[in-house]
Amino acid sequence: MDTVGLYGRLSVWLTLWLATASEAKEAVEQSSAAIAQSGPVARAVSDTVFLKGRSMEILYLLAALVALALAWYLGRRSCKDHQQSGLPANYAAGINLAIDQQPDEALETFISSVGVNADTLETHFAIGQLMRQRGEVERAIKVHQNLLSRTVLTQQQLQQAQLELAKDFLKAGLLDRAERLLLELVESDGHFSYEAARHLMELYQDEHEWEKAIRAASYCRQGLFPASRDRLSVELCQFYCEQAFEAMGRQDWDKAVIPLKQAKKIRRNSVRVSLLTGKLSEKGGRYAEAIEHYARIPDQDRAMLPEALDSLARCYEQLDRQADFVELLGDWLIRFRDPRVLSYLAPRASADFQVDFKEMIADFLEQCPSAMGIRALLDIDAKTDDTDNDTYRRLQEQLKMIKSAVDKLIEETPGYHCDKCGFTGEQLHWLCPQCRSWETVKPTQAF
Repeated sequence: MDTVGLYGRLSVWLTLWLATASEAKEAVEQSSAAIAQSGPVARAVSDTVFLKGRSMEILYLLAALVALALAWYLGRRSCKDHQQSGLPANYAAGINLAIDQQPDEALETFISSVGVNADTLETHFAIGQLMRQRGEVERAIKVHQNLLSRTVLTQQQLQQAQLELAKDFLKAGLLDRAERLLLELVESDGHFSYEAARHLMELYQDEHEWEKAIRAASYCRQGLFPASRDRLSVELCQFYCEQAFEAMGRQDWDKAVIPLKQAKKIRRNSVRVSLLTGKLSEKGGRYAEAIEHYARIPDQDRAMLPEALDSLARCYEQLDRQADFVELLGDWLIRFRDPRVLSYLAPRASADFQVDFKEMIADFLEQCPSAMGIRALLDIDAKTDDTDNDTYRRLQEQLKMIKSAVDKLIEETPGYHCDKCGFTGEQLHWLCPQCRSWETVKPTQAF
């Protein structure tokens, strides 16, 4: 590494250090001023905060001096070893700007003073990434365009600069320019082709261009390890499901069949494929076939069981097979121990076996306590009418109050949550709006 490369890195580190110190100092001063207006006690607190702020400033100044001393020492050694003398003309100006707490101007000076070569390339990339992270996209674009214009860089280094420039365009919302650069990288089949394809896939996903997203995802799957292919298969399957969903939204049922078949080839145990295929069968009046698709869902993903209940209830009602539906619900309650089954089972319990059913719910609650189980038990008690018994009538009124409280508790609990980021909502999102992950939003099981 030459002297310029070394000084370039130290300059960036020093600038970041001082920029952080400047922001921290301003925050402390603003907080102190606000607190000082609140009274004597608050002013005492303000004085303490101010002293701490001054201590921080002194510490950062000492750190800057240590960094400068280290830079001088290493520079002297480098000059002796390579018999070089002097530093870039703008380097001292950059240091002065950093010390004067003008990090933006300092960064501009460093860009012009640090030449582009194998030793300083990492410094330029670091500066560009820093600017992009801080939201200064125009400056980041300038840095990476400057790198692309250099003929001294290797093909791989130029492709890295092209990838970073594409990220700048994505950040700036210049999607057409980003797409053009990323497509060139994918077609080059070079070192950065996979990462470029991933960015393309995310771009097309956000723009709902599912056919292009499928092509990008298919490219990414080539040559990956099995574990990586499995993760990517989730996304590819969802892209096909989105195509089918849009076709069904237009009531173009025939056009939804092909993408669903493709999605099933990729992931046979996809809950969404079962739901959409079941809906297609239901729309065609093939209710027994739809029941088969919906009934697979708990075995595919136990947490998604509630998503099948409404659809199954409709299909069994159309076939006038309510007794079969009750039998299925009882089987699921035993197998999956899911209290949400009770909300469908309790209203369908006939008067002939209400007592036995009440005992079954009580046994279930002993093993799996839940608000939904309590509500199902209260629903059965509410069906019993004994107006001649004053004690029982008063008990019923108290049970109604308890049921009202339980209902409110269930209603206030979000219906869905993301297992990855904790997002909550009242409807199912196959793509989490917060962390942008597929199939991580599930029905809440806190009931």
